[in-house]
Amino acid sequence: MKRVEHHKQLKNYKLLSVLLGVTVLILSLIIVFLLTKPAQAPENDNTSSPDTNQEVPNPSEPNGEDQDRVNAYIGLSEEEAISRAEQDGYTYRIVARDGERFPVTMDYNPSRVNFTIVDGIVTDAYLG
Repeated sequence: MKRVEHHKQLKNYKLLSVLLGVTVLILSLIIVFLLTKPAQAPENDNTSSPDTNQEVPNPSEPNGEDQDRVNAYIGLSEEEAISRAEQDGYTYRIVARDGERFPVTMDYNPSRVNFTIVDGIVTDAYLG
């Protein structure tokens, strides 16, 4: 009697083993299918985001008017340029003097003017 029960248990284990193997195989195939299927964008979906080809203005980038104002500092003495920049509401930093470049941070600050000075005269000025 024990032998018959033992035989039934072995059959059940074999059946469970086969079912488990088939389940793992099916799940593996589903995962492979989902990972290799290219994503498709909906056609003519009017609820999607705005046109990505349209240029969006970036408020942190200088406009032409700002750059024109900054260009006006070129040719001034260092003291005059600094004074005018402060009057115009800009902060400033000297990025180079008489051929020596100074280490500066790489952060962009649209309200900061960067000056290059040669013999006490501003030879370059840009925002950032």
